[in-house]
Amino acid sequence: MEDRAFNQEDLPDSTHESSRARTVPVMNPPFAHHPYRIHQPESMEITGADSNDRAQPVPYLNPNLSLSNPRYEDPVLPEQIDRAQQIPSFPPHTVNAIPHASRMPEPPKRNVQMSQNVSINKAPALIQPTFNTPKMHEDFIESLTCLICKDIFLDPVVSTCSCAITICRDCSVKNKSKCPTCRQRTTYQPNRVVKELVGKIPYNCACGTSYKRDDKEKHEKQCPQIIRNCGLCVFSGNRRQLEDHLYDKHYLNIFYYFAEPVQDRVVSRN
Repeated sequence: MEDRAFNQEDLPDSTHESSRARTVPVMNPPFAHHPYRIHQPESMEITGADSNDRAQPVPYLNPNLSLSNPRYEDPVLPEQIDRAQQIPSFPPHTVNAIPHASRMPEPPKRNVQMSQNVSINKAPALIQPTFNTPKMHEDFIESLTCLICKDIFLDPVVSTCSCAITICRDCSVKNKSKCPTCRQRTTYQPNRVVKELVGKIPYNCACGTSYKRDDKEKHEKQCPQIIRNCGLCVFSGNRRQLEDHLYDKHYLNIFYYFAEPVQDRVVSRN
């Protein structure tokens, strides 16, 4: 038996006709120059009047959406899925190939760097105490004044009785440790809060010097404007006036006067 090449004409006529019936001529679709596919309904014949110049995208079915998933048992969800599947969309691998595909711009990143002048959750500033009027200043000074010497506290102490009165330490000794209000004998303890407040109050002397309460005694020994008593008579004046008075009336040098007690000088003169 000789081998010969297979030829389609050797087949029976029925086989040849069935193979010809299954052969479909390939036609170039219109607008073939477009890089994406064209959706053409099978029941409509494209003519010059019915064809569109603009290509229509092919509906893309998301394979992840499946009604067999148990989380889609709600009867409302299948309708929503069917509606979502009918929305025309481009497959993910063809979006980059479409020249005119519009993309949503990425939202700008939030600038977390804030200006140095802006503070987060800044609390409102508290009202700072100020002495806007002389009356407020007088009331504050009066609250820091001793009831016995009528001067600003010097080494303040507070009584342990029910009155809790604050006076100077020297005044408590002179008052024989008695409360100036209830007149009962009591003990005293240092008042540190009042001492800190008194230490911040400035004193303005007539000589133009400003000092604190703790430096009052030291300044009075050197201040030329402080008023002093003579000690030998009823005269009183500042340092310069007292110096002239001692030299003219008592024939004393001011350096000698401040070097020794007055009683010793008076006895020595007699």
